[in-house]
Amino acid sequence: MLIQDLFFSACVYLSLCDGSEPISPESVDHGQLYNLTSREVAETSGMAASRLQPGELWLHNDSGNDAKLYRFDPSNDKLTKTVSLNGAESDDWEDMASFQWDGKNWLLVADVGDNFSNKQHVQLYLLPEPNGTAEEQQVDVVTTYTLRFEDGPRDCEAIAVDPDRQRLWLLSKRDKPGRLYSAPLDQGSDIFATFAGEAITIPEPTADDIEQDPWYGGRRWQASAMDISPDGQQLLITTYKDSYIYQLQASDQGNWGIAISRPPLVVDTPQLMQTEAGAFSHDGEHVWVASEQLPTQLFQTQLTKTTSTVSRDTLSKPR
Repeated sequence: MLIQDLFFSACVYLSLCDGSEPISPESVDHGQLYNLTSREVAETSGMAASRLQPGELWLHNDSGNDAKLYRFDPSNDKLTKTVSLNGAESDDWEDMASFQWDGKNWLLVADVGDNFSNKQHVQLYLLPEPNGTAEEQQVDVVTTYTLRFEDGPRDCEAIAVDPDRQRLWLLSKRDKPGRLYSAPLDQGSDIFATFAGEAITIPEPTADDIEQDPWYGGRRWQASAMDISPDGQQLLITTYKDSYIYQLQASDQGNWGIAISRPPLVVDTPQLMQTEAGAFSHDGEHVWVASEQLPTQLFQTQLTKTTSTVSRDTLSKPR
């Protein structure tokens, strides 16, 4: 979130002061709601499941904050580790991914936000997932990827890593429908993202969406996070309304651009205050989403109990 969104955020703040309330646990009839009370993570923008500490989550703040990651245990509302990234800058961090690659556990932090769509390149930071008992730690970035989009700058808040195919996937935010891009992670640090498809199956906002939330209702289709399941077979796209899961088929040959052309499964999530982060759990059996606005709320739901198929009548249409 940069200058362009300041007015937008101010309006959200005013609307909250005008009577909007955080979601109460009693209003959630499926899944589990958690609160993060630490002010160190006051603007959650990215989230990924820890592979080394199952059940815990890695989080980071949005723009204007230190280049730090925070590991969070939702079961007791505790930050269990704070990690400073040596060799990284925090311009507009928007998403992150955790994955296993060559037998090791990795994190990738995406400094890819570009609200004005005028950055000629963006950066992503690769580091081994921090371990050990120290609550504060410094970790060196192993690789800094410099990424360019083939058709010019794009504002992006959603990235995912497919380690089996050594590919990075990015979904633009402000294009309607969102544009999906792919880039290699095994061909050097200067990478080129090529267009792969459009997210035409994200539903359009309804009149009720806009009435219920005048500021974010009309943007309910915008992607704010993305993740690939640990088994590499499902793609999660989180928006300001719900999350959507796409299944990879053998005929897709690993191309998520084809998979997102099919109707997804819907993960029904409560309307948190600006849902900006989403991820699969470490075992792929649950989905997590988190709000960026204070007080920070996180929601976890089990997939098999909450999914349904999108109707084609509600799909987003290209402009």
